[in-house]
Amino acid sequence: CYVIMKDLLFKHRSLKNDPSWTPSLSNASSIGICFSMLKIFVSCLCGVLADKYMKEFSSEPIYVQLVQFKFAWFSALLMLSFVDGDGWQRGMYHDWTPRTW
Repeated sequence: CYVIMKDLLFKHRSLKNDPSWTPSLSNASSIGICFSMLKIFVSCLCGVLADKYMKEFSSEPIYVQLVQFKFAWFSALLMLSFVDGDGWQRGMYHDWTPRTW
């Protein structure tokens, strides 16, 4: 996690030192780096929390804990799919093209 964040910051710093680099919306590298860092932070936080709760419920066998995690993941994914709007009406593969396959 630390190494990836360090690489992203180094890339951002090297882009700023480039004389042709101008901060604008067309140059979305800064926004992309911020989103990447946010994704890394959230991923690390989820990993730490998962480890914490797996240790807290260590009386349960590991296969039971994994099933509970997958059930919670599937439930959250199902709820988010209903928030999407027209995903259920158009179908899951509506926007896919032959290049996607």
